[in-house]
Amino acid sequence: MTRNGVTKPLSHFVIDNVDKVTIMDYQNTINPILSGALDHLVYASSLNKKVTIAFETGPEGPTVTFKTMNATYLESIIALAKANFSAYASFDSIAIHDYNNYNNLSEVNTSVIDPANPRDLYMWYEPVAILPGAG
Repeated sequence: MTRNGVTKPLSHFVIDNVDKVTIMDYQNTINPILSGALDHLVYASSLNKKVTIAFETGPEGPTVTFKTMNATYLESIIALAKANFSAYASFDSIAIHDYNNYNNLSEVNTSVIDPANPRDLYMWYEPVAILPGAG
């Protein structure tokens, strides 16, 4: 995209103008997740901005969502993503779209979710949002 004579990806223009951005990195295997987030993390780091990376658990395409997978697999991908993303100063958190679908994944229970490894949960199209640390 070109704006005022400057050409760069649209996401860079967005990052330029916000303090924090959420990247809907909707893939369900680690390599596409990492490659999809890399440019955003590098660019945001150069500007001291924060990035949240979001994963999908709703009814989307088969390579996009974790809907047909179990919570143990999703948690393993979250751990791998966080281990890689933590190398970037811009990395802030993981978000999951959305709570209702996440809660319906098989094996979702307290033995799967590591309380020392919290993440943001977003509920689009709902009148209520669950915010990090909002008890």
